[in-house]
Amino acid sequence: MKIFVSAGGTGGHVFPALEFIKLAMANGHTVYWFGTKRGIERNNLPANCHLFEINAVGYRGKRFLQKIFSIFRLVQTIFEVAIKFIKYKPKKVLCFGGYVSLPVGLVAVLFRVPIYLHEQNTVLGTANKILLKFAKKCFLGLPLIDTQKSDHFELTGNPIRKILLEPDQEYDTASIYITGGSQGANYLNDVIPKALNKVNHRIRVVHQAGKGSSELVINTYLKNKFDLLVVKDFFDDPFVEIQKADFVISRSGALSVSEITSLNKGGLYIPLHNSIDDHQMHNAKYAVGVGMGEIFSESESLDDLIDKLNEIIEQRSYLSWQKNSDIDHSQAAEKIYNHIFNYD
Repeated sequence: MKIFVSAGGTGGHVFPALEFIKLAMANGHTVYWFGTKRGIERNNLPANCHLFEINAVGYRGKRFLQKIFSIFRLVQTIFEVAIKFIKYKPKKVLCFGGYVSLPVGLVAVLFRVPIYLHEQNTVLGTANKILLKFAKKCFLGLPLIDTQKSDHFELTGNPIRKILLEPDQEYDTASIYITGGSQGANYLNDVIPKALNKVNHRIRVVHQAGKGSSELVINTYLKNKFDLLVVKDFFDDPFVEIQKADFVISRSGALSVSEITSLNKGGLYIPLHNSIDDHQMHNAKYAVGVGMGEIFSESESLDDLIDKLNEIIEQRSYLSWQKNSDIDHSQAAEKIYNHIFNYD
């Protein structure tokens, strides 16, 4: 069966879509992936998966003239996408949110192709809000803060990669993994080393800094303060680094929260202050609500952060965060696949 999938831009949209795409292709389906020209899709494209790069742009949080431009661009991309629908005739469409999904979803509605949605965050994104009333089902990566009771929704979790992990190693000092997600985070790269330099304890630190940032970040750390200090742009297997850590310091994108909690770890979450609909704060509140972390705000001071880290390390608060997640994200791709291909 031919299926269109839309996901683009950041890892929060791309990586869950990628897990579904790999599963669908392994079961003999032909997948056409709509992504952006500026995202990370091309570097993660599975063999024999067709990628259509379209010039979709966002609307929310833009200035007036930028919004006018984005409307014109939406009309243009609708025509581009419609041509693909006419040529390839998909039987089903799955949208993973983001601005690339809106034109794909709207064309699916026009051509009366069954459409499914996946929302990674605790707040519905703009594209998913618009497309929801046309969708056969909206799969949820995390519970929505707006507790809508509807047959439209099914809590599946966020599709994440399955890996075999080694048993945890025990160390006398706390092990911390720092990550800003697929794009890194300037705030974390700037503030976290300064704070960890001043904690009262020796610790082990592994820091994912993002593209081109590792050299600057490692030079911010006082290397003789740490039992272990590893800083890289990216790690080949961040799951392993999360598993080896006692806790994670992270932004609170949906995928980060899902990966951390799925490995039964907790985090000190620092939400991006200007995320659309404040979704990162709501994602972090979900993790805190299930007892798997705490929140630190960017508006708080460096001294506040140092005090918070000292408290977590001294009281070993992270041990209480290490519990079984209430959502099995490792089975999310299978749940979505079964519903789309076996139930409908």
